[in-house]
Amino acid sequence: MRVLIITNHYLDGMGGGTTGSRGFINAFASLYPDCLLIYPDNGHDVSKMIRPGLKAIGCPDHRPAWLKGIGIYFGKLHRFTALAKKTINSFKPDLVVFDTSTVSSGLIRFARNAEIKTITIHHNVERDYFRDNPPSWLFRYPYFFYMTRTERIAVRLSDLNLTHTDDDTKRLLEYYSGGKNLN
Repeated sequence: MRVLIITNHYLDGMGGGTTGSRGFINAFASLYPDCLLIYPDNGHDVSKMIRPGLKAIGCPDHRPAWLKGIGIYFGKLHRFTALAKKTINSFKPDLVVFDTSTVSSGLIRFARNAEIKTITIHHNVERDYFRDNPPSWLFRYPYFFYMTRTERIAVRLSDLNLTHTDDDTKRLLEYYSGGKNLN
């Protein structure tokens, strides 16, 4: 089975989300030997952070800050769309794992249309997280709108949704009824 994992976390960090992402990535890589990872490349070596033999493609973000900011107003929540679509077409995975609903934005329907199974890992309920940790007021409303829409689509379209806690599962079901396979 060929598995593509796409993460939005910098893998060389020390936070909880980063640690959780590395754990999930390495778990999938140990289960599926033909595994490919797309990760945000900040110029640091991540080879010691991931399982030996895991193929990884870094995705740097060379856009200026103002362009990233404007992108949020048009629903561009991440940098991975072009690289991920190209990789899906060439790698032909059987499964795509989205490490957070944010990274599924613009990609989950593409994968589903290609008849690829999808898993979304929810590190938390994004809607609650960003209510408690709001971004700058300049981006708060458009980001919250697109992030909520992306999370709803991920919950409803993923073949499997993974959460860390039962409380997160309950909250996602409460917000987005119709979710499949929330675990």
